[in-house]
Amino acid sequence: MVDVSAEVGQLAGLDELTGRAAAAVLDAAGWMGERRNPAKEWATTWRRADAHAWIQGVGPSVQVEFTVWHRDVDEEWSDPDTYIDELYDAATAELQNLVAQSEAGVFGDGRRASKRT
Repeated sequence: MVDVSAEVGQLAGLDELTGRAAAAVLDAAGWMGERRNPAKEWATTWRRADAHAWIQGVGPSVQVEFTVWHRDVDEEWSDPDTYIDELYDAATAELQNLVAQSEAGVFGDGRRASKRT
C-alpha cells in the first residue's frame, strides 16, 4: 500500500494550496500526472502504484483527494460472497491504522482528516 503521509505533510505545510503547488508536491514525490484539463496548467488526476490523487478547484479553495487501495486476494476464493465480509473487515482495520498514522503525524497538530469507509 502506498504511504501518502509525506505528501499530505508537504501539502499541509504550504503557505497557499494552489493547483500548481499541489501538482509540484505530487510530481516531486514520483506521482504520474495522468489527466490534464486544458484550462489548467497542471494535471488534475495523478497515480502512483495503486493510489490515486485528484486536484480539484481553483485558488484558495483547492482540494487534494487521495484514494489508497489495499487488495488482498486469495486464489482459492472464487465466489466473492464467500469472503466479502472478511475482506471488508480487513479493509476497515487497515483504514483505522492509516487514519491513526495520519493523525499521529501530519494531523496531530489539530487538522482533521476526512474519514470515509
